[in-house]
Amino acid sequence: MTMKRELNKRNGARNVINRNLTGQRAFSLIGALCRLLAFAVLSIASTSSAWAVCNPRIGVILTPASQAYSSTRTQTITITGTIAKELTGCANVGTMTGNVNLIMGSLVAGASFNSANGAYSGQLTTPRGFTLGTKTLQVQFRSTNNKINHGSRIVSYQVVRAPQTISGLPTDAITFAPGKSIPLNINSSSGLPVAVTATPPNVCSINAGNLIVNGAGSCSISAFQDGGANYLPVTRTGSVLILGASQTIFFTRPADRIFTAGETITLSARASSGLPVTFSTPSYSTRVCTVRGNILTIKTTGFCYVTASQAGNSSYNSVQSIAGFRIVTADQTITFTNPGPQSFPLERPLH
Repeated sequence: MTMKRELNKRNGARNVINRNLTGQRAFSLIGALCRLLAFAVLSIASTSSAWAVCNPRIGVILTPASQAYSSTRTQTITITGTIAKELTGCANVGTMTGNVNLIMGSLVAGASFNSANGAYSGQLTTPRGFTLGTKTLQVQFRSTNNKINHGSRIVSYQVVRAPQTISGLPTDAITFAPGKSIPLNINSSSGLPVAVTATPPNVCSINAGNLIVNGAGSCSISAFQDGGANYLPVTRTGSVLILGASQTIFFTRPADRIFTAGETITLSARASSGLPVTFSTPSYSTRVCTVRGNILTIKTTGFCYVTASQAGNSSYNSVQSIAGFRIVTADQTITFTNPGPQSFPLERPLH
């Protein structure tokens, strides 16, 4: 019994010694870690005093500030600006040196950089058909001075609806002809369809892309393209002069004739326009003949002149045709009865 108690005492003392040794080792390890951490902090602090103490200040000028949409060509965005040191904490860090890149998604372009004045300039070329809306790009400065930090700045710009033009409006004068139709070739620079109207309707109209000539006068043409999603609307107006058409009178000249007092002749003529023809006699011919309506009356011998006229209208020019014919004196005969042979008495005395 006594021996068992002695063994327990010895084991207890051994456990106390082991616990003391374990605590001492743990305390020594914690102390070492603390000293290492303090050294690291001091090292970082001392190192940070030698670099990355100054931040760049990036200025940006976007030219132009917005870009017009184009489905057929690429667009070049010009970016300029200056990179300067921050206003505070950058007194003794040396010259601003480094490289500038322009970044927009997968597009990357280098920019020139002048370390003397901090000016940079570069261009980014966007693909064709760049969609409308707000776009962002990044100006990135990679410093080569270890006392100046790297830096970047995000800027935005707009891709806006592009202007467009309309071409192909007719300008040359047109001569009227019934049912005349002139094909038009009016287009927009965007390639979008153009709506065309023409007024007044008694002069011109539009049918299936053709200019229809309805009469003589001034024809006003208006072409409109509403722009749609990517282009600005545009309207262009113009005018074209439609000239009256020439016409011809087909007039059959009466044949020369022998005078017969009171004789009448029915006159006949037509105009190529289909418009009605009127007849008259000039003043110098009224002694010989007169006209009422289309009936000519012969008064005496001489030359009879007749004027066939068509006054024209809004579509046709006026026209006249003059024809003359001769009225001659009628031949006459004398009827004379021959008395036959007669005897002459010579013996009859003469008194």
